[in-house]
Amino acid sequence: MYLITDFLKEGKDKKIAIKQLQALLVFLGDSISVDGDFGPMTTRAVKSFQEKHSLSVDGKIGEQSWIKLYKLSKDYAESLNSDDEIIEDISIDSEDSTLIRWLSVILYLIDNRAEISSSFSKDLEATVLEFQAQKGCEESGCVDSGVWDRVFEDGRAEIDGIYSLLLTNEYIDEKSIENGLAPAAVKAVIKVESSGRGFYQDKRPTILFEGHKFWGQLKSKGFEPKELVEGNENILYPYWTKKYYSRSSAKEYSRLDRAIAIDEESALKSASWGMFQIMGFNHKSAGFDTVYEFVEYIKVSEANQLEAFFTFLKKGGCFRHLESKDWEKFARCYNGSGFKKNGYDSKLEKAYFKSKDIGGDEKIMDEIATLYANELREAFTVYEK
Repeated sequence: MYLITDFLKEGKDKKIAIKQLQALLVFLGDSISVDGDFGPMTTRAVKSFQEKHSLSVDGKIGEQSWIKLYKLSKDYAESLNSDDEIIEDISIDSEDSTLIRWLSVILYLIDNRAEISSSFSKDLEATVLEFQAQKGCEESGCVDSGVWDRVFEDGRAEIDGIYSLLLTNEYIDEKSIENGLAPAAVKAVIKVESSGRGFYQDKRPTILFEGHKFWGQLKSKGFEPKELVEGNENILYPYWTKKYYSRSSAKEYSRLDRAIAIDEESALKSASWGMFQIMGFNHKSAGFDTVYEFVEYIKVSEANQLEAFFTFLKKGGCFRHLESKDWEKFARCYNGSGFKKNGYDSKLEKAYFKSKDIGGDEKIMDEIATLYANELREAFTVYEK
């Protein structure tokens, strides 16, 4: 499975996300086609799901509907075993089209490759044989109770693996109150400050590799960066630029991996990590002795990323401003001297260049703090309602 919380509606062209949505709905008992096409039938299925589970009924899938879908799928998967009355042995001669299709959907959720079919086709038999070989089962092509249990086990692991990564509203509320903060204030910061989700679809933490920070980190360890630039132009440069950023997990991790090949510690310190894009070199402020411990913690879940963010705010002195909802002071404290911030880079970048012409660093910070505080204030009013 992929970690997907994309906004989807009828006519949207996001085949992989739509197919996963449809597969999960079928897993939970719906009968829609799993074809990656968000048409009227999928809209009706989504509305039925939303109505049944007390969500806003609009036929569109947003973050909260996805999280609910993953939670229900997780709970259902945990209840499954081969002793259930509906479960029977199936093979290429079987005619129970509903059970065959359900099996193929679970196999698809496990590997994102299995053909979804209502008949036990040669392709499905090949998928079953491959699954049996991987699990050390007898390669019979027959799905008996032992194979069903292995299918359920892997299905549970996949669904739980997705759900366990995600930050839920309930967790935000719980941790905010535990820390003496208004949940709406924390959600406002998450909305404005976070980079979106804390993980890519492939379940690796979101990162941005900063080549100018890598330059400085290498220099501090006795390397001469100038001697390493050739062939590494997109990971090693003396000044900040967004030229080499990519939204692609593969491309951003490729940059990180190439930097790790030069010096692992410097590379990890030179990337920003997770939902709140905390720089690796700030690992101590986030509560970790080493960048290695920090990265391993960030990899576990968005809940961990939120905890690291709280620690980072407390050690940096910004927490009290969030506690009092003093947006201007929080903006100035958290933003530091940078202007490049997550989802609104371009707005702050324009403020930077405008301010640079008319007033120096102090004026730049005033512009940035005002913009950021306005974003926070607006977000807070939404969540306070």
